[in-house]
Amino acid sequence: MKVMCFFLPLLFLTGCDLLGPVTRKLPPETQEGADTFGALVDGVAWRPDADGQLFPLPLAASYSGLPRGLIIYAINRAEDSGFYFSQSTVIRQEGTYPLIHDSNHFWAHFRIGEKMYHPVGTDGGFITITKLDTVEIGFVSGTFFFDAVNKEDSTDIIHITDGRFDVRF
Repeated sequence: MKVMCFFLPLLFLTGCDLLGPVTRKLPPETQEGADTFGALVDGVAWRPDADGQLFPLPLAASYSGLPRGLIIYAINRAEDSGFYFSQSTVIRQEGTYPLIHDSNHFWAHFRIGEKMYHPVGTDGGFITITKLDTVEIGFVSGTFFFDAVNKEDSTDIIHITDGRFDVRF
């Protein structure tokens, strides 16, 4: 017992990590307005992070029922990165929409520092709206995935998978 009492404080003082490195996980897929967002970016979990700042919010959505009326954005200040989704048609119900980088479709981009990535081609990815609550709470939930090419370097492609969001507006 005395040996454990002696070594236990040393673990805290030396920063010893018996459980291994902390790994960031994706939030669960929900449909309740839980204000969650996450995706795997080249296999690494990405989540919004305010990095101790209050504004702008690290996660937000807006909906108006008009063209370009649904917008979702998520930022991670600590990693200087973020996602942005918008649509050109009126979205009034759940469904799956292709992510195409032009002004006539649902589109997305992912930013890392100064690098801007957008979906590749016409079948580079999809966003699925699994729940659109415009009456009670006011939120949008869904999933997404896309391959994204760097706007400045077409050989720089990242893979965004297992994306999910559940955001109030």
